[in-house]
Amino acid sequence: MANLPTSFIITLNGTPIAKNINPDEEQIHAEADHNNPAVFTFSNGLLESDGWYLGRSVIEDRSLLPKRVLWHKKGGEVGEDLIQKTTIEDQGGNLVLTNGGMYWRFDLGLVLMVVWMRNRAKLTDVYRYGSDINRWTGLW
Repeated sequence: MANLPTSFIITLNGTPIAKNINPDEEQIHAEADHNNPAVFTFSNGLLESDGWYLGRSVIEDRSLLPKRVLWHKKGGEVGEDLIQKTTIEDQGGNLVLTNGGMYWRFDLGLVLMVVWMRNRAKLTDVYRYGSDINRWTGLW
């Protein structure tokens, strides 16, 4: 596994994954948004942001179609053991994420997973910018 900053933003084709803004739901489909980026930490294969885990469910259809990436409420109905683990690897100087062996993708405003992808999700280091997350620019 690659060395990670303490906190980071995940971008898909330059657009960050957005914070979950619907606290009443147990699970919600992740979206991307320039104006409201989620700041993540990574521990034991789980991406966490503001009391939510981000990832695919362990239980899903077995087709090769894209899979939904969901926000799962921490301590909610879906336990940590039912969220597929994320891996982060250094590939040619870029930190690349996979989840259950699939790559992250942004399509029609939603975050999905696909088996193969040319443009892979990358991490943007926000640790060096402190609390001013609106200044994220470079890839880590």
